[in-house]
Amino acid sequence: MAGLLLACGGAGAPSSRGGVVFAGGAADASFDPDEPRLVKARAQVTELLGHELELSVDAALVPKWRGSMASAILGALEAAAQDLAEMKRREPEAFAFAKKLARIECVYTALAPARRTWHRDAIDAELRGDTLHVRVRSGSGELVPRGLVRAHLVDAWEKQTSERLAGLAPGDVAAADQVAWVRQVTREADGDPRDAAAIENAPMAEALTKVLALDARATGAGREETQKWLTTTASRWFARVHTNKPDLVRAASASSGFRRAEDAWSKWALAHQSSLPDEDRLHVLEALFVRVHDRGPGAPRHPASVFPHVDRFGLALQIVDEWRAQKHPGASRDTAASRSHEHIVCPRPLEGTSRPRSPHCNHDIYDMARDDANVARRLAEAMVSRHDPILAEQVFANFEGAPTAFVLSMWRAIEQDPVSWKAAGRVFIEELSTTADKPMLVAEARRLWRERPDRRGEALYLLVHVDRYGNGAYEWDGFEQDFGQKVGRAELDAYLAQGPLAVLHLPTLWPALADMPRGPSILKPLELAWAGPTLHALAQQPYGATRSIIGKLCGERAVDEVRAVQGVVARFAASRGEHAGPASRLASELDASTCAKHKPSASRPPRGRVIEPFGKRRRVRIGPKPPADPKAPSPRKPRSL
Repeated sequence: MAGLLLACGGAGAPSSRGGVVFAGGAADASFDPDEPRLVKARAQVTELLGHELELSVDAALVPKWRGSMASAILGALEAAAQDLAEMKRREPEAFAFAKKLARIECVYTALAPARRTWHRDAIDAELRGDTLHVRVRSGSGELVPRGLVRAHLVDAWEKQTSERLAGLAPGDVAAADQVAWVRQVTREADGDPRDAAAIENAPMAEALTKVLALDARATGAGREETQKWLTTTASRWFARVHTNKPDLVRAASASSGFRRAEDAWSKWALAHQSSLPDEDRLHVLEALFVRVHDRGPGAPRHPASVFPHVDRFGLALQIVDEWRAQKHPGASRDTAASRSHEHIVCPRPLEGTSRPRSPHCNHDIYDMARDDANVARRLAEAMVSRHDPILAEQVFANFEGAPTAFVLSMWRAIEQDPVSWKAAGRVFIEELSTTADKPMLVAEARRLWRERPDRRGEALYLLVHVDRYGNGAYEWDGFEQDFGQKVGRAELDAYLAQGPLAVLHLPTLWPALADMPRGPSILKPLELAWAGPTLHALAQQPYGATRSIIGKLCGERAVDEVRAVQGVVARFAASRGEHAGPASRLASELDASTCAKHKPSASRPPRGRVIEPFGKRRRVRIGPKPPADPKAPSPRKPRSL
């Protein structure tokens, strides 16, 4: 019979039917050895092994499957075929060993397994030579369950391999055995240390020494295995221990097993990280820049006890320069950064203005700068020496959430490089400055105005954003007294050159402007604001700013300049036709009598005055609260409880 011989286990004379033999009793009358599925399953097993597989079934098991023995045997063959096919795909070395399998013997037992079984049906098995002995209890639902053949063959192969490779030095391992040797020496190396003794005698140190020695000479699959273990298992072990056991790490001596392992692995990582595939490189960087979460108040996120011999910021700068050499991928919507570059640089598209979209990263080097003044100094020096405005923008965009005082100090630190300073300043002013830090920001604007006349545009832009909502956060009527002069033509032009948002905030700056024609300065920026997609994409339409500017010009009786502004709006509306949107509506509202119809809005209340809402319609009273009428009844007091 091709492919399968059904022999018998147990006592008694064998009984056969159609070449199928049952031991110790009569064959199941319903069993047909020529059933098509059974024939095909036998053929597939034979093809995998290269020879016939004999399946022995104890006749004592026949009563349990009376009438369905064909299904039970078919299930056993299918399970064996699937296990062998999976071994061939996933464990080729073990599959070569499995080809020695010649017989599966299923015998009945009334005893519980001698050891804990992996299968819910309490089926136990043991490989002896070329025969797999399967002990089946009456409660089992299968003769040979799925996974049993593979599990026992792999275990036997690993045991045999372990005995053969035991004691081999890295230089004595044959190329064909390198994968198995790496798995053997690293099998128990990645356990987490529980106490100081485990840190001092960490098995990882010995395993790393052996794997690194083999990595230097390994080839083919062996090299792939060493690289895989070093970049995944080892790197994750270091990250896990640093994160979960910071106290043990801090207390570890320089001669401890942990420190020796840490030093050996970090040297390998620094030497090879740039040549690794991006996914493997990411694992290495995540371990090197691991954060310590269990730290005291004020303690750094990246303490010196983590890889103390590694200049992590120096490594980060190498990766930053790689990113710059590739033309800043990830800094725009059209390009994507590699995962390792994203992890270190955290590039983000600055959509429209400087509004950032946060990438998936931990902002490690930026947090290191916040925690360590030396790193902050090196980061500032790196920006100054590179003269890269995109780098400066990205660095400051990643300071989102940092204290304003820190960001302001970094802005001052790069002041000597105008290119980086201007790019970083736009991000700082538009996105990171807040009205809550008004005294600090106003003081910085005064300093720039006084000490750097060439940067008065930035000083005004910063001051305008202090009062970005136009609610009197800064008293513009006192600007001349505060800054020593009004805003002249040169300062106004420098302010409007700061970007598309500058013209939108121009009405806020208006009280500080000197008595001069406005049109020569504002017409071109206003035209760009209407034509550019940036402000429209951000829902910051220039409609309201234009109406306010016209109102200001009307108040100054600057009719010619009003007409010039009207022309800007009319030309934009005509160029867009039916898609002009707010411009079309505004153009239809403007005519020769615009200023005659204009009603100036109420002036902002002087500082120190009160704006009090009252009543259901929230009417607003501007000015001091009127004195109380002595004849008026006193307000009703709340009833006491």
